[in-house]
Amino acid sequence: MKSIVTALAIIMGLSLFPLQSPSGKAAGASLTFSPNQGEFFAENTFDVSLVINTGGSAVNAIEATIKFPPDKLQVVQLLKSIIEIWVAQPSFSNTEGTINLQGGIPNPGLNTSAGTVISITFRAKGTGVANLSIAQAKVLANDGNGTNILSSSGQGNYSLSLAPPAGPVISSSSHPDQERWYNSNDITFIWTAPENASGYSYVFDNNPNTIPDGETEITETSINLKAPHDGLWYFSLRAKGSLWGGTSHFVTRIDTTVPAEFEPQISPKFLTEANRAIATFQTTDSPSGLDHYEVKIISSDASGSSVTAFTEATSPYLLPELSSGQYKLIVRAVDRAGNYREVEKSFIVAGAGFAIFTNQFLVGAIALLATVMLTLLLLWLRRRHQAALFGRLRSDLKDIKTLMQQKRQELRQLLRLEQESEATLEQLEESADDQPPLEQDSNGR
Repeated sequence: MKSIVTALAIIMGLSLFPLQSPSGKAAGASLTFSPNQGEFFAENTFDVSLVINTGGSAVNAIEATIKFPPDKLQVVQLLKSIIEIWVAQPSFSNTEGTINLQGGIPNPGLNTSAGTVISITFRAKGTGVANLSIAQAKVLANDGNGTNILSSSGQGNYSLSLAPPAGPVISSSSHPDQERWYNSNDITFIWTAPENASGYSYVFDNNPNTIPDGETEITETSINLKAPHDGLWYFSLRAKGSLWGGTSHFVTRIDTTVPAEFEPQISPKFLTEANRAIATFQTTDSPSGLDHYEVKIISSDASGSSVTAFTEATSPYLLPELSSGQYKLIVRAVDRAGNYREVEKSFIVAGAGFAIFTNQFLVGAIALLATVMLTLLLLWLRRRHQAALFGRLRSDLKDIKTLMQQKRQELRQLLRLEQESEATLEQLEESADDQPPLEQDSNGR
């Protein structure tokens, strides 16, 4: 969206010749609230305007985010504006406490000492001080380049209080300050008696606008009440004269609950006299909210003496230099009503000699670990070599087995040939025996 606003300013600035201040440089513009301070009553509405002074230069685009406290103010409506073209319509969030504006003015732009960018109607939701501020703001000159000439942004400070009583003037001896939180729920209210008052009707609840009914419930000018639980409690009172009068209200802020549980952390884990530790801690509180933290260090020896007194601190907290020994860090979280929760964290600070011994031990441990790892590597290599030898032997045995099978087969063939030869020889012998003897001639042949 920011790039859109800048592009819009450049386009508008280029539609005519650039307009500049007499010096040739863009003068400083400012954004302020009008009025920038005032006193207003709770549940009433009031208007605040965002005003621009262009510083003698023509501008053609304005962008701003207005921030307000959503617990004290509520936007009712956004009214008139000098902006003619909106990149997006002005929007607000009563949850986040923001109002967003992005728009432009066609050529020749705007040159003014008091132009109303937007008028805002607020409703005061509570009491206290409500601050308005301007964030992420730009005022772009009508110079064809979209130069941001915003030089200052103002603030608004508004005091919000309960409306003056329409009935008796109420006060409290136990909870006198209506802006302060208290950790006691036993409350004493007192009031001045209007002329001719014969009785009073009251309500004690969480509604700031309650109007008691027309029934007389008390004739005295004081009462003791107990708040059933934490929160804002309103005492509403009417007096009866010839008629029932208007209603007065008095608010009390009750918080009897300690902050939530938490555990501090200390680092590094191993401490010596040569280094200092850092403690971190964080918790939450409702309804009044956290006010501050306090820390204290005590020795854990038999004496339990304090090394430091309770001092206000923030997280992270750097512990002081400590000698060797056992200690406890005590962290106290205090809320705005004065309730607090204490937690402890034990730790040990080792002496310098122990640190040297520890370092030597670590060196020895590292050397031992290296030796073990080297031994395991050698065993692994040996086993790998043995596995290779076994593999070759297995292969040789397989070759021998194959050769023996071949020789066995050849032997079988030789035996078979021998048997066949013997059979042939026997046949020849039998054939020779069956032939008749040869006759001799007269010559004896």
